[in-house]
Amino acid sequence: CVYWATIHGRHTYIGPGIYMNTFDDSVDQMLYARSAGAQGFNTYCYRSTNDGGETWSNWYARVASDVFTGPVAVPPMSWRQPATAVEGYVYGRVASGDSGAPIDNARVYLDGAATSVYTDGAGYYLLTRVDAAAGGALHQISASAPGMASIDRAHVLVEPAGFTEANLADAATWLFGDYNVDGKVGADDYARFAECMTGPTGESPAAGCDIFDADGDLDVDLADAAALQESYGK
Repeated sequence: CVYWATIHGRHTYIGPGIYMNTFDDSVDQMLYARSAGAQGFNTYCYRSTNDGGETWSNWYARVASDVFTGPVAVPPMSWRQPATAVEGYVYGRVASGDSGAPIDNARVYLDGAATSVYTDGAGYYLLTRVDAAAGGALHQISASAPGMASIDRAHVLVEPAGFTEANLADAATWLFGDYNVDGKVGADDYARFAECMTGPTGESPAAGCDIFDADGDLDVDLADAAALQESYGK
């Protein structure tokens, strides 16, 4: 794990089960993991710190003297900082546009067939390490499943270190403006729409707001508001 995290520019934090060890064995494991390149630890569990019959609270003095002997700065995480990151993430759910029921095992594509993942039983998916230039980059997100009319979102903005919500639904039954894909358009969808309004700028909507660009002109303006009004309450 440490090797793969390192070559991909990420960190590894080890979670040893100290409740199954003596203090000595836990210290040995943690020092070994550190020597192998681990950036830190989260020991488990709070109910017990050992199985050697030692007073549980004595662990903290022991680990302070043998492992964490002084303060250490948090390792830099460049991929989490917008100023230095070159990738972002896209997440969301795939559901029936009619009922809002989740679609399990739907295939979600990034930029055609370049990368794909599958939804879980609740319809959720996550695309990681999506290219995001300074200021963000536009990507196509689409989904398909047996018996489902797939929908494409051609202008999903992914920002450096950002998480873009991009929900998708059966295109045959989806109502324009149903942002959360629950099968209806209501106040929750309107509130999200209001956050996305740009006016006729001709610039890309904010991350996740492309779903409200009814006419595909790369802004969210009064024309799109009129389209939303037609769906509202349905």
